[in-house]
Amino acid sequence: MTSTHFAEGQVLFREEIPRTLFFDRPGSPSINAYLAAKNPWLQRQFHTPLGLGDLPFVVGRRPVAGEGLTPWQPDLKLDDAAPFRLSRDHFIIEKRDGVYHVRDLCSTLGTIVNGEPIGDHFRSDDAPLRAGENEIIADGIGSPFVFSVVIALTEPSTPM
Repeated sequence: MTSTHFAEGQVLFREEIPRTLFFDRPGSPSINAYLAAKNPWLQRQFHTPLGLGDLPFVVGRRPVAGEGLTPWQPDLKLDDAAPFRLSRDHFIIEKRDGVYHVRDLCSTLGTIVNGEPIGDHFRSDDAPLRAGENEIIADGIGSPFVFSVVIALTEPSTPM
């Protein structure tokens, strides 16, 4: 998997990500997405924003002793302690028809995307992401698993 990594321990937010990172090729607009930890607790596990170049991208919990394989193998595995708030395969970020989406992967406690709950216990298991900053909370209000997904639409670069 190809991901864009920044210097170890450096957390960049939307305003700090250099515009040059958002261009795939000169002269054409591109959409790029970055996943970052949104709170200090999560930043201790997940230090730097990840470029979401290879999709789908699965977020889940690192297995504990005795747990077998899951249907998805998370690209980002995070630590959690019992009682678990993060499922082994919690959510996936994917791109369909040019639009980024978050889909809850039948997690026990669901996912909140930009304030809207998704998952098995809600009316939908899928939510689109908008250009700009998006918030994803794995589990629900009060969860420490709060992520920021920044989707940047850039203008074409001008030839010199």
